Amino acid sequence: MDPVRIFGGTSGVNNIADPVRLRTNGDTGLSELAEAVNVLIDKTGMPYRRPGQNLIAGGSWHSMFRDGGDCFAVLEIPEYSTIYKLGTDKVLTSVQPGLATGRRYGWQQVGAKTYWSNGIQKGVIVGGVSQDWSAGTYAGPPTTRNFIGPPAGTHLALYDSRMFVVNGRFVYKSEPLGYGLYDRARMRLRFASDVKLFKPVKNGVFASDSKLTYFLEGNPDDFLRTKILDCPAHEYSEAMGYIEGKEFGLPDAGLCAVWSCDEGLCIGTSTGQLYVITKNKLSYPAGSTGASLIFGDHIVNTVDFDECVATNLQGAASSHFTGFGFNSFANFNGSWFAAGDTGLYELTGATDNGTAIAAHITTGSSDLGVHNTKRMRFVYLGIETSGRIKLVLTADKQDVKTITVIPKKSGAQRVRVPVGRDVQGRYWSFRVENVLGADFSLYSIDALPVVLHGGIY
Repeated sequence: MDPVRIFGGTSGVNNIADPVRLRTNGDTGLSELAEAVNVLIDKTGMPYRRPGQNLIAGGSWHSMFRDGGDCFAVLEIPEYSTIYKLGTDKVLTSVQPGLATGRRYGWQQVGAKTYWSNGIQKGVIVGGVSQDWSAGTYAGPPTTRNFIGPPAGTHLALYDSRMFVVNGRFVYKSEPLGYGLYDRARMRLRFASDVKLFKPVKNGVFASDSKLTYFLEGNPDDFLRTKILDCPAHEYSEAMGYIEGKEFGLPDAGLCAVWSCDEGLCIGTSTGQLYVITKNKLSYPAGSTGASLIFGDHIVNTVDFDECVATNLQGAASSHFTGFGFNSFANFNGSWFAAGDTGLYELTGATDNGTAIAAHITTGSSDLGVHNTKRMRFVYLGIETSGRIKLVLTADKQDVKTITVIPKKSGAQRVRVPVGRDVQGRYWSFRVENVLGADFSLYSIDALPVVLHGGIY
């Protein structure tokens, strides 16, 4: 009997189906996985260990932001919070101390100005200095409308030359190009409950209150509101910036928004279509808040700053990260950064600030196309690794054998692993894990079984 292909690339984790029912695409050869932990999956379906984290500054950080201008984050101590600016040399400079604690920040970049608000305080940062965000001067035709300054809000957004400020279940909109001019009595949107998402795209805005998600289409003075999902967004889960629709197979979708909800990772197109791209494969982490990062051709999404899912946009191939409970992210100066309760980090390197990254993948359970009980004579790993690898074989969910694999050379190679006679069963799963955080990329798993006569069940 020839070796049987177990794995030749993956379409990501499927934690909805039973491991025996995980599928292999006959056209691409990509198979679903029962587990993929601390790996990213590239566009060819190859899993490889994720990058690490390097601590920049300790403390409790949150509300990181950068959208084409300077990069900011908020440090919280028991007495007050402070907005800091992150320099290109990774040096942090205080911008605005003495702010309220326990509050997330909404941000909006407009040219060289960075607007911010935490729900009770607000300001605008210009040249690294925070100033009052006050009422502007009305310069239009005569009017009886009463303009005052902006309210404080939890989310800020710019659409159709207006600044939108979310305050509870109301969304206030400024005059066109008048970001300090608000007619709060007339120029506002009302929702049934507190607004959790307000993310503009070309032809409208994706918005969510505490129960539903909508698309607001057209002119801001007369939005057409359409319900698109019976599920609220995870608050603050929208990614900074946008992704190209062609990145996930929709060439006409334009620049798309990204966020998460309990149903999965959401992609909203420039014209208001919604795709929950993980829905059929992942039982997504449930929560109320989140954070997302456009990480190359992946979306890294945390939920309640605990669970973390990384999804490749081509094929929606997902994996899970541990030790990645960040509350906000930023792409700045060619690097990725993250904020969390334990510090401000750069997402790079081979360790999590000195701690080895334990990574593994686990295949579904397969009878290798033969109903008989069987042993494994050899397993062949197509792999590239910087260290040792463990191969864990499980027969019928109970008999387990662990083998440490020491590659004999560097670079991509096919390693033959003798298994022995001590484990047998009908259904087999295969787990490949790194040792002491070794980097690895997995290309293939093939198995050469010994079919035992009888034992058919």
